[in-house]
Amino acid sequence: MVVAPDHTGNTAADRLLGTDADFDVTALNRPNDVEAVINAMLDPTSSETAGFVAAIDAESIAVTGHSFGGFTTLAVAGGYENPLGSFVADDRIDAIIPLAPATGDGTRLMSDAGLDSIQTPTLVMVGTNDQTTPVEPNVTRIWDLAKSEPLVRVELVDAQHGSFTDVCDYQTFLPTLGDVVPAPVIETIDAQAAEGCTDADMPIDRAKALTNTFAINFLESVFRGDELISDTNTTLPDDIIFMSR
Repeated sequence: MVVAPDHTGNTAADRLLGTDADFDVTALNRPNDVEAVINAMLDPTSSETAGFVAAIDAESIAVTGHSFGGFTTLAVAGGYENPLGSFVADDRIDAIIPLAPATGDGTRLMSDAGLDSIQTPTLVMVGTNDQTTPVEPNVTRIWDLAKSEPLVRVELVDAQHGSFTDVCDYQTFLPTLGDVVPAPVIETIDAQAAEGCTDADMPIDRAKALTNTFAINFLESVFRGDELISDTNTTLPDDIIFMSR
């Protein structure tokens, strides 16, 4: 079961309409949003979610997110604080998969202490050519500080920031709708697609296949005891850089 919170004040619509919340408000709200969704999905007294509760294994909860969502993923597992308040790590989280995460340099977003406190099984994926949240320092800080067991790092060669999103699909599809799509939406999609949808980038179908393969295998290894893909049991392709410990 997959549940995705809509982060009020930090959605694509907010960006287009200029209704974005303040950065610190958004950063603190995000892990709280995730916790609120988990609470709701486990609440048998909720009229909105009670029908799902029986289908959820409360001992097998994973969190994933891309970019700022990658920060959110780490914050849920490691805790976070800023001048507006603090979020205590949710110990119900059993696995995390930050995708092209924004971790910052230690002065904003994830602190060294926050990353150091993460022991949750972690798979981090990133594109080697990511310009928005480059490998250094956003992934190297996780690798150097997190205490996750296991900690798996997969870098997709020639992938970029948008390679973990569906922006390429939007860029292809929206123009087919004609004039019904406002120009600012098309312009925003095209700007986002510059990092992941060009001929120089890893083909998006390949990026999707690798992301899905490693994510599903990782979750099945954590929750079902399956063997984790590694360079000792699998011949890994040349278009990834793989590390684990």
